Amino acid sequence: LERIGVVAGDAPLASWARPRLARLLERAFVAETGCWAQAPGAGGQLDRGLTWWSFAELDQAAATLAFADRSAARYLAATAACWLERFVDAEHGGVWAWADPDAPGRGAGKAHFWKSGYHEAEHALVLAIAAAARAGRPVELHFALPAAASSAETRPYLFAGRVAGRRDLGPARALPGHRLERVAFVDLR
Repeated sequence: LERIGVVAGDAPLASWARPRLARLLERAFVAETGCWAQAPGAGGQLDRGLTWWSFAELDQAAATLAFADRSAARYLAATAACWLERFVDAEHGGVWAWADPDAPGRGAGKAHFWKSGYHEAEHALVLAIAAAARAGRPVELHFALPAAASSAETRPYLFAGRVAGRRDLGPARALPGHRLERVAFVDLR
């Protein structure tokens, strides 16, 4: 809702969502493990099991909120370590679907019909943009644009930024009628 408010120019919606998002992050963070809880459980306890999609969404929420409220970034060092230690399969690559919050290492399951192409990719994209913003450096993103389309409308995903440079990479062979373009964004927000 916060991103919808920002992208749609609905400032009241974005302002309404930010404090609620901050409270959600505060409640979901498990300091003992540096991980996000999966969900509320019975009796007000947290379900500490780790599922890739809810973890990715909470990480993205913290990174996104950190653009407006720098204090939200305090979670990201711990949750990045949790993600890398518990979800990333360092031996064979990929991201586990489920992991044990108390046992770094091997997780379970890697296949799901919307796992790799959505939550994992979006997690990497949002955190790369947020990290570049926090470091004050540009982020380079690649686009496949319709050949006749103007590239003036490219943006750093659901964020804003100033275009610092563009490079036409030629036709997208795998996507006829499209061209590839690399765009560097600065002043990310």
